[in-house]
Amino acid sequence: ETLLNSISEAVDIGEGAGIPVQISHLKVSGQKYWDSGAPALGLIDRALEMGMDIAADQYPYIAGNTGLSAILPNWVHNEGSEVLLERLEQASVLDKI
Repeated sequence: ETLLNSISEAVDIGEGAGIPVQISHLKVSGQKYWDSGAPALGLIDRALEMGMDIAADQYPYIAGNTGLSAILPNWVHNEGSEVLLERLEQASVLDKI
């Protein structure tokens, strides 16, 4: 959900501070975000073209070890684990998710 904003922020920080940027485990989670993969790489390519020292890595397998919270909308877990668990017990929340 925040992939492009996160990459832009990392680029801005690296550029402003004059430091290299390393993006670890670059990936797009969730089918509705798959179309943000190319724009994400475009942000990195543009930073390289500007002369930044920026790199990204991606693990080369289709399985992952990401927790459930990575595929839940931010609003579900934005108040911590205790509230997350309470929300997941509510049918109305599950329907909305």
